[in-house]
Amino acid sequence: MDRIGEKTAETVAGPGDPPGPAASLPIWLDAVIAIAGGLLAYMSFHPVAQSWLIWFALAPMLYFLRYRSFGRALVLTQLGCLVFYFLALIWVAEVTWAGMSAMAFIIAVVYCGAFVCVVRLGMKYTKLPFSVLAVSAWILIVEYIRSEQPVLSFHWIILGHSLWDWPWIIQIADIGGSYLVSALVLLVNLAVMETCTRLLQLTRADKTRFVGARHALPLRERKYLILAGATVLALVLTLLYGIIRLRTLEIIEGPKVVTVQGNIPQDHKEIVLRGENPELSAEFEHRMLDDHLRLMAPALEEEDVDLVVWPETMVPGRIVERAELLSMITRYAKRIGSGFLFGSQHYIIDRTKELVCYNSCFLINKKGEVVGRYDKTVLVPVGEFIPFKWLPLMRNFLGRLTPYGASDISSGKPGPCFTTAGMKYAPLICFEITMPAIVRKMRKRGCDAVINISNDAWFRRSAELDLSLAQAVFRAVETRMGVLRVVNTGISAFVGPDGSYKALTVEVDGKPKRKQVEGTLIDRVRYTRQGTLYVSLGDWFAWLCLLVVLYVLGCSVFRWSGSSVRQ
Repeated sequence: MDRIGEKTAETVAGPGDPPGPAASLPIWLDAVIAIAGGLLAYMSFHPVAQSWLIWFALAPMLYFLRYRSFGRALVLTQLGCLVFYFLALIWVAEVTWAGMSAMAFIIAVVYCGAFVCVVRLGMKYTKLPFSVLAVSAWILIVEYIRSEQPVLSFHWIILGHSLWDWPWIIQIADIGGSYLVSALVLLVNLAVMETCTRLLQLTRADKTRFVGARHALPLRERKYLILAGATVLALVLTLLYGIIRLRTLEIIEGPKVVTVQGNIPQDHKEIVLRGENPELSAEFEHRMLDDHLRLMAPALEEEDVDLVVWPETMVPGRIVERAELLSMITRYAKRIGSGFLFGSQHYIIDRTKELVCYNSCFLINKKGEVVGRYDKTVLVPVGEFIPFKWLPLMRNFLGRLTPYGASDISSGKPGPCFTTAGMKYAPLICFEITMPAIVRKMRKRGCDAVINISNDAWFRRSAELDLSLAQAVFRAVETRMGVLRVVNTGISAFVGPDGSYKALTVEVDGKPKRKQVEGTLIDRVRYTRQGTLYVSLGDWFAWLCLLVVLYVLGCSVFRWSGSSVRQ
């Protein structure tokens, strides 16, 4: 029995399918093509942001997967994906080069390697179309499992996210989430790959197969025409759905909110958090508060302000225990005549008499009373907590890397919606906006909007700031909630349930800037109470892909065990 790695270019394509053109190309030329595909995929995302490239950037990978031997397809796919993810995740290096490199390597080698194996098993042991195998395996393994697995989940650089500013396309996210948009991207890439393959093979003899009235089309051409027709149909239906959905959304104009975006460097914040240099820590703390109070000045002149929002941890220290600081903040809230939502820390003494710290946000009403607190539920490894803290080596080494020291912080529990001016909203902190399941659960609890406060000074002017805004756009479309991002250093923005957004932009030397600037953005939160299929059914599309993959694995085990018994 042939092993999966022993198939040739002629046998991997399946009955009636052609071997790939230029099957005799040297490995180095295939490698150049794979690298070029990875570069195109990277350029679809920020900072290059040429999103149109994503429609064909994956075609080389899919070609190798179908028309090369297993070993060559595996190596070339991993090579192209390594280039793609290494460059697309370069913003993580602002915090940790080692972590960025490890993440890119794991995605390219482990997840993409598993993707290749499942597709090739399906090609060998099932009769499923290559397009079904490729789409199902990629969505499930490379995107869904990577994003949802409990340890180090990472819902970034999803293919569909590159199209975050294509409003007519991304409306289908309210049906199947960002994974459904990624599936559309893959389907178009498959059609492009097969079209280019046939154009390279086309000869005079081949042309007669399309025009001969007395001769039936070969099987491989019928497969291609089905794929091409399905792709065109999917694109047309997607555009029609997007147009209709955008016209039928019932938008509600919610409370007027003042967002205050400071530009506090991360090293200043860490000095304040650690408190190791009391004099310098006090200086930076006063500067941080003074900057945000100064930026609140427009709110004092604005009429009918319902809420003022500051970013994550912009009020340092144990705010509940600092009566003078809390009194100053409540005076401002009373003076403006609005609620006040801000990020700070919260400390308690647990049953073991240990000091427990939370990354929290507090809501103060117009009367100056603290009426709500939310403790962040999903923490950032190393940045906020120490993985495997019970190991002395991890605790001592990683404790030096987190701004909270070896004590780190604890995760809170999901809380109720906050309410301002009749609008119910979920306060989320930092990367929680990147997790669709959290936002979906808050929608089910009756929230109309999300207010996401964050400190993105960690990443300076990198692509992370743009990618976070793209995440907010997708969460808004998926759940049809309004999303408000209030971020230290940027990008702060109001995002509507249709995916449209208004970002804080400041003129600097005659040029508009969104990153590493300070300012105030005032607008009303727009939301709708119309439901979505994605909120009701969740990641049903990913589960459908799981069924396909399980079928492939089941057939592979059955066929392999049957062959072993006969031998």
